[in-house]
Amino acid sequence: MKPTLFSLRDFMNREDCSLAERVTLFKENFLDQFEDEKLMNAWTSSVGCVDTQMKIRDKYTNEERTVISFVSNNYLGYSKRKEVIDAGIEFIKSYGCGMGAAACIGGYADIQHELEQKVASFLHCEDAMVFSAGFNANCGPLLVMLRKCDIALVDMYAHSSVFEGLYNTNTKIIKHNDPEYLDKALTIMEDKYKTKMVIVDGIYSQDGDVAPLADLLKVCKKHGALLWVDDAHGIGVIGENGRGAIEQCNVLGKVDFITGTLSKAMGSVGGFIAGSHLFINYLRYHAKTSIFSAASTPQSLASAIKSLELIQKEPELRKKIKDNAIYFRSRLIELGFDTGISETQIVPVKIGDDLKTHRIARAMMERGVYVAAITYPGVKMNDARLRFGIMATHTKEHLDMTINALLEVDKIFGIR
Repeated sequence: MKPTLFSLRDFMNREDCSLAERVTLFKENFLDQFEDEKLMNAWTSSVGCVDTQMKIRDKYTNEERTVISFVSNNYLGYSKRKEVIDAGIEFIKSYGCGMGAAACIGGYADIQHELEQKVASFLHCEDAMVFSAGFNANCGPLLVMLRKCDIALVDMYAHSSVFEGLYNTNTKIIKHNDPEYLDKALTIMEDKYKTKMVIVDGIYSQDGDVAPLADLLKVCKKHGALLWVDDAHGIGVIGENGRGAIEQCNVLGKVDFITGTLSKAMGSVGGFIAGSHLFINYLRYHAKTSIFSAASTPQSLASAIKSLELIQKEPELRKKIKDNAIYFRSRLIELGFDTGISETQIVPVKIGDDLKTHRIARAMMERGVYVAAITYPGVKMNDARLRFGIMATHTKEHLDMTINALLEVDKIFGIR
């Protein structure tokens, strides 16, 4: 191991060397230090479906290993449900494996229109638009909606796809889940911009906490600001009927824009934005991440439609996720682990140091538990953690085995 330790931060936005020099430095000073200690869990190969129990190929021994997995966002287990699979197969047979065109020029399948209408109705919005990736559903619309005369006020922990969409506008980072701070910020910039848009998550992907949407919406209305909620991790998982944070916070039909994904609770792939007819129609002709991208596959659309139907019929799965998360988090807290401010199915175990977190994640994998090491830039420096994604298909035995593995690893690394 090299005496000087590097992180991804050391290779971002460097302007003192060429591309060839940057990638060489990255290999020699970042990748090599992790390979020396056999710590690189990123790009681990899965053998078959990613599920609560899955097979992986150990990149250092080349052996297949069955592990308990907490890296999947397939929260309801729908990616393996027979009804969801069968729906996808049926439409592959009818439409083929791909549409072969962008949605705006021939690739707009009737099942995409059907899914958009069902998503809009489900979320109490006038209209919705589906994209081939969740990242595109945030980045693409924001790039064309906000200009230099506008400003986006973005929660400091919002998803990367949001920030990638803000290059054409002014941006202010706002304190996390703090309506009072937002109120002061909007007061200061009164009449300075044509459009003010507040952008937050529903459930935050790294800490597992929920945005105070009712209070944030009240502040937005006071100052004439639009409210954008990315609820990728909430829709299908929380809310009485699975409508996510907007339902749990009693703001259904009141939020200006809702973005989400088909790849988490719905077990498919793709993303969407829901809002008014006026704005969605504008995006159909302007959002480059749709116009210049192949349309979603027939299978992904049909499978998502079936999953959306099941979400509304199976509240017991949401209860199972909630019960699993409460049990897992409460046991960890009792044992002295730091789970931060989590209140949902995303449960972090705070470590702090990036390299130590990678070592702990590797030690967990060697004990049959696959959990993501979240380090910079996924979180701020010195706030690294293990992130456990709890699913309805996890059993109490899975959770107990994981807790026991953490206790073993704690004896080596001192997590608590």
